[in-house]
Amino acid sequence: MENTRTAILDTLQVWASDDTTTKVYWLNGMAGTGKTTIAYSFSELLDEKKCLGGTFFASHLWVDTSDVHCIIPTISLQLAKHLPSLSQPILDVVEANPACSSWRIDKQFLSFIVRPLTAYRDTKEVVVVPVIVLDALDECSDQSLVAELLSVILQHSKSLPIKFLITSCLEIVLKGTFDDSLGRSNFILHEVEKEIVKGDIEIYIKAYLLDGLHSHGLDRHGWPPQAEVDSLVNMSGTLFIYAATVCKYIVQGDSSGMPQRLSDVVNHTSETSFFGVTQPWDVLYKRILDTVYESTNPLERSDIGMVLKAVVYVYNPLSMSAISLLVQIPIERVQAALAFLHSLICIPSSQHSAGRISIFHDSFYDFISNQSISSEYYLDPCVSHKSLALQCLLLMDKEWSAKIYVSYLAERRCGDISESLAYACSSWVLHFTYADNDNESAELKHFLQSHLLRWMDCLSIFGKLETAMKSLHKLESWANVSNLVVEDGWYLQQE
Repeated sequence: MENTRTAILDTLQVWASDDTTTKVYWLNGMAGTGKTTIAYSFSELLDEKKCLGGTFFASHLWVDTSDVHCIIPTISLQLAKHLPSLSQPILDVVEANPACSSWRIDKQFLSFIVRPLTAYRDTKEVVVVPVIVLDALDECSDQSLVAELLSVILQHSKSLPIKFLITSCLEIVLKGTFDDSLGRSNFILHEVEKEIVKGDIEIYIKAYLLDGLHSHGLDRHGWPPQAEVDSLVNMSGTLFIYAATVCKYIVQGDSSGMPQRLSDVVNHTSETSFFGVTQPWDVLYKRILDTVYESTNPLERSDIGMVLKAVVYVYNPLSMSAISLLVQIPIERVQAALAFLHSLICIPSSQHSAGRISIFHDSFYDFISNQSISSEYYLDPCVSHKSLALQCLLLMDKEWSAKIYVSYLAERRCGDISESLAYACSSWVLHFTYADNDNESAELKHFLQSHLLRWMDCLSIFGKLETAMKSLHKLESWANVSNLVVEDGWYLQQE
């Protein structure tokens, strides 16, 4: 939003352009304070000035973006594009070591960052010092590897001709790593002067609500009332996620109901946010779902639950059509279910029907997966992953059993493999091994007997044969833990 977060963005630009400042800047704060939005905006500003060295935006929503081992190869590729003289040294490492993606973090950093940049620095070329942006490292799946990455960055940063902006929540592991080191700046978002944040949030709320009003072709006529805006700003505190979710909730649906929805939210006192729940947005999420479920019939509520499960618990976000095929609900009903959830879920506009659908903020995952907070709206992670695993198996079985001759397997055409089938092939083992699936060993046996080779062949077509190997190892480990035995190559329930 224009004219918001200007103070922190100005501070970051001064840090980036001053050669005398520290090489590492840690931007941390509680969830919902807008760290990723700031990192994205700052990256755009750096890119305009031709001094963006590379970015990695971590997210648990995607398998690859939560893998620490993907960070250094990603930013080294981007650095090589920014500084072409780095290309050959990096390429030499890859060609000589095909398995370098699995190296230890410190070895990756030395090979792909330190040595190429050291050679580059010695050339005495004069350029603007590039900045690497690493966002939301607390979302990576292995925090011990994140600590290793931060340690090696802090160890070598002083001698390298680059800077690092790192954002995260104030996790204990990350805080410990930074507290043990020197030579970095620190900026805690929720400790920014509150009046500055309140001003930014007020600008955001007014602009969003007025845009929603105008999108319905309505005139302002004194709406929204300043008193209700002030109440909403105070309820939001320093949490942009709260303000954003409230605004989406108010604007969605019938335009005539916008004033009433605003009044309802404001009059729903914030004191309840601190009794029986852990965060203020939990009350808001529950209120939104109360409204959704009160206005729907049993079939619509069932569809909403199925769609939410597919959006919240998939390992990579899917498009609307892929969700439809995976959960076996007609796309019209998926679209209808999503229409109730615009304030909770990022849904592409109609002209981008192939766009991926994901939750608006990680706090909703925390809400929906915690029964003590979400109560009747709880989606059990184990039950949900179990259901998604079986739906993946069913999708693959239907695809390969219905066709005697499958053209994409015979002709090796990646483009003929649907998004839903590609997801099922890549992720069914992750879902299956998430929880106890002993009762589904018959479905597993049928799949392995009927489609094992097709599955591996399909993964090889879109370049993920390594996924098959990792999945089989994971499945074997799961079978041992789940008290299953292997007989003639198939998993059977142990008596």
